[in-house]
Amino acid sequence: SSAASDVYKRQPLDALKKRYRRIAYVGEPDVREAETIAGEYDACIVFAGLSELQESEGYDRKSIAFPSEQTKLIRAVCRANPNTVVVLTQGGVTELPWIDAPKAVLLTYLLGSAYGETVARVLAGEGEPSGRLAESWIARDEDGSAFPYYGNDGETAEYGESVFVGYRMYLTKGTKVNFPFGYGLSYTAFRFSDVSFSTTEGGVHVSLSVENTGKRGGRTVVQIYAKVLCSDCAYPEAELVGFRKIRLEAGERRKVTVEIPKEDLKRYSPATGKRELLSRYEISVRENSEKVVAKAIADFPVPSGEYTENTCVGRILKEHPEYAERLKGYLCLAILGNFNAEVSIENGEVKGDPLFTHIMNLS
Repeated sequence: SSAASDVYKRQPLDALKKRYRRIAYVGEPDVREAETIAGEYDACIVFAGLSELQESEGYDRKSIAFPSEQTKLIRAVCRANPNTVVVLTQGGVTELPWIDAPKAVLLTYLLGSAYGETVARVLAGEGEPSGRLAESWIARDEDGSAFPYYGNDGETAEYGESVFVGYRMYLTKGTKVNFPFGYGLSYTAFRFSDVSFSTTEGGVHVSLSVENTGKRGGRTVVQIYAKVLCSDCAYPEAELVGFRKIRLEAGERRKVTVEIPKEDLKRYSPATGKRELLSRYEISVRENSEKVVAKAIADFPVPSGEYTENTCVGRILKEHPEYAERLKGYLCLAILGNFNAEVSIENGEVKGDPLFTHIMNLS
């Protein structure tokens, strides 16, 4: 229970006083008082977020609006002191109308009784922030993938997103979010390089070099995403299929490998009613869902004869080039409206009309 009593409790103020000699604390401040005091110090920390009255179990929030009085406070403190950090303590996504004001934001979600000590360690540089977002922080309610279906007062919740939940929808539609799925900063910087991909009997093997280019140790997360390229069904622009979290000391460089099993690449087929491995994917290495480092194509040829109504014609022609001349006229008619279009099919590769070439070579 989030309301359980605990025997040990350390507030951030107590933990910070152990580390810094000159600290002023303003509780329940009015904006003018906070702004005045903020200008007298080297740095400021604003603790903000949602209260237990605004989010809890047993009921849903009506919107992702951020408390307006806290927005005024944050902006006032940031005006008075540019070295301001906002520590957000809340259980879910909110709008961030003030995000352009502070120098940094530390998102803690809901920690336990050691919350104060943990936050103080990170703020003081004794610990490091190394988490990555498991959800996209959208900018407004109407951007949410569930927005058209959310908020009915009855006992039934409509599920209308299909596979386009969260970041899958935002990537596919190009929705601008405040912070994307998989995003996170630390006190150092990293460089990904020398990325290679290979298709194996078991799935996809990804290899790359990761270097800590900063001045202190830290953690980063290598994220692998997949996109289906060979189906008439609608699939997201990218979906997380694997990741690897590593810690590197300052200046350290390490080779990292991530194995993506075929099972994790399977997608549900409406035609067969089960999950199936498809024949072509785009595999990408990313720092977060929006930041692509490198990508490549992975092919998984289905044995000849194992075709369904969703099988790409281009793959059939590659596996059975003897059908090319017999089918060419009909394919031209279907795609271009001209039975005798000037195109050629050689070993499954199409040459000639750009539209015909594009559609046929998608497989």
